[in-house]
Amino acid sequence: MINLIRVALFCTFLLCFVDLAPDAPILLGQLEYRLFSEGKIVGSILQNPFVFPTLIGQSLFLVSFFYKPHAKLFTRLGFLILSLIICVILVDGLLKPNIFVLASTIPYLGIGSIYLKHEIQRFMREKVSESK
Repeated sequence: MINLIRVALFCTFLLCFVDLAPDAPILLGQLEYRLFSEGKIVGSILQNPFVFPTLIGQSLFLVSFFYKPHAKLFTRLGFLILSLIICVILVDGLLKPNIFVLASTIPYLGIGSIYLKHEIQRFMREKVSESK
């Protein structure tokens, strides 16, 4: 179940950039392609405040799939980073009254709330088992 939630968070995060700017998804896609195919860190990755944290957050999610001992930690950190970016996009949509930007954040916020509910329930189960 948690793997499905992680995949959904990873995918729905990318939807948030669709209506943010006309070239935002293309820019992210091109920079990620260059980084992973050519292995070069392009100077513009560090200049754009959205790209570098996005790469870090997405990388943490990807690492959580392959490195099982610390998957929870990587997922939580990735979720935190990507959620901060979503908050910025949400504020941008509210300040520029753009309904499409606001609507593009709804899938991530919905899946994120399911993830948080799952984590809170897991935490509560661990607390109960510790107290016994």
